[in-house]
Amino acid sequence: MSLNNKLTKIGLYLLSKEASESDLSYLLVGGLAVQAYSHSQFSKYHRPTFDADISTPNLTYKKFRKQYGDNIAKFAKNKFGLGSHVEDSHNANTIRLIQHSPLNQKSFFWLHFNRYQKELYEKIKDKIFYDIENNSLDFSLHDLGVTNKSIKTKAEIKDADNLSLRILKPEEVLRHKLAKVSNKSNRLITKISPDFNELREKIIETGLSFKSKKPLHSLYEQILVSYTTDDQKYYVEKDIYDVYLLTKILS
Repeated sequence: MSLNNKLTKIGLYLLSKEASESDLSYLLVGGLAVQAYSHSQFSKYHRPTFDADISTPNLTYKKFRKQYGDNIAKFAKNKFGLGSHVEDSHNANTIRLIQHSPLNQKSFFWLHFNRYQKELYEKIKDKIFYDIENNSLDFSLHDLGVTNKSIKTKAEIKDADNLSLRILKPEEVLRHKLAKVSNKSNRLITKISPDFNELREKIIETGLSFKSKKPLHSLYEQILVSYTTDDQKYYVEKDIYDVYLLTKILS
């Protein structure tokens, strides 16, 4: 599952569609933000991901469901034939999308709308609003490969080519990812591959000036193995991989 996958594209379309028809204020952050910025150059190296991290002003689960969640879930079901559930997840209001294959296999994709504890939110809410208004870029869905044709189902889609996504600026995504690499290193409980461990140490040492000449295709092959064999290992390596990609884009 990545930005190259149809279910992911549908998820991003649903987010953009809801924002275009409501007062939903948001930013796409995290792994899919990295993939958006790397899509034109490195789309074949998109790492697997099964969710979208979305920064929004705080809403209780009840208010989120009433204002946005039920609309998105209903549209996903009626237009795309997806199973969809609005869920009260840990620190997030979540929409779970479920796609059934002809062989009765299921694929899942999650839209996580970040939600914070009251005390923390009071400390960071100004930054959230500032980022949405000033540290964001609008990307057309078309430029990300989310087109009327690419998400077509039995029901025709006519407006994907005219919609856009608001995404946290790459420099800010990089800062978030650097912090994650550092935080996870402080409680590292699993052994990661030598290549990724070398990158991790260099990232912590050099921060925003980090650069590496390690071959991308080798790192990509390694992270695919981690994704399919070791969740804990992948959990650490994915942010290191994202930092590596972002520095290549920004250099």
